[in-house]
Amino acid sequence: MSYAVGIDLGATNLRAGIVTEDGRIVYSEKRPTEGKRGSEHVVANIVALIQHCIEHGPVQASEVAGVGIGSPGIIDAKNGVVLSASSNIVGWWGTRIKENLEAALGLATFVDNDVNVISMGEHAFGAARGYNDFVCMALGSGVGGCVFLDGAIRRGSRGAAGELGHLTVDVNGRLCNCGRVGCLEMYVSAWAIAERARMRIAAGFESLISELAEGDLERIESRHVFEAAEKGDSLGTVIVGEVGRMLAAALADLANLVDPALFVIAGGVAQAGEPLRARIEEELRVAATVGSEPPPPVVLGQLGDEAGMLGGASLAFSGTTY
Repeated sequence: MSYAVGIDLGATNLRAGIVTEDGRIVYSEKRPTEGKRGSEHVVANIVALIQHCIEHGPVQASEVAGVGIGSPGIIDAKNGVVLSASSNIVGWWGTRIKENLEAALGLATFVDNDVNVISMGEHAFGAARGYNDFVCMALGSGVGGCVFLDGAIRRGSRGAAGELGHLTVDVNGRLCNCGRVGCLEMYVSAWAIAERARMRIAAGFESLISELAEGDLERIESRHVFEAAEKGDSLGTVIVGEVGRMLAAALADLANLVDPALFVIAGGVAQAGEPLRARIEEELRVAATVGSEPPPPVVLGQLGDEAGMLGGASLAFSGTTY
């Protein structure tokens, strides 16, 4: 049996898993990313984590086919180079991940954008298995996306396709840090959902959300909003409805543009579960054009926190960047 190491590179933590070809994680480890210490330090952490997994896991080094890693930012997937990225990892722009890891480990290494890699995992082992035309949207601290058509990721001319968080859903809306207004990320990301709850409670709305956050507005998180909604709280229900409408508006446009067979919602916010999924699907039926009815089904990602590792392994097994 052959194995691959899948790496999930997050702003806070690195996760590595040794994965079988049928998607079983036989060994995994996690450690801090330490992005503020710079790109060289982060690369060294990745190398050390992979070496630890191979040394302590249940497989021999000779059985490891390669390494796959999902990185934040716009990635030159062919050469494994970071073309642009946020400041979460100091100096990450220009990092030659593939070259550095192959030199240190002697293992074939494949690199792609983190949401692309999540999508690969869902395609190989999860909710999109058996689908060659789907859109994956990852909802977390930000909003990312991947358009998967004819069995391949659509990358665009510069590798920047799939930035779904910057679809405009309100032309008179909030200013985004990208410089535009009304971007989807400003309404459906985890921090945006929590901020909406804080503002309304501060304005006098009574809500279970406050109790779930132990009375401290600054401690409110998106999970409190979804938990309150599940328990019938009126403010939580209203906010979940607003999130569902914003997402449905974006997905309706994508349905018209690329005609996918499926929408997959992944990431931390998606862990809100069935109430959010059902609301998105309900709103999508309203937002979709008549000619596209019924709209593509909306499903939740099945891989959870393991999506990055499983997707990375899938990338390594494929020996290609789709």
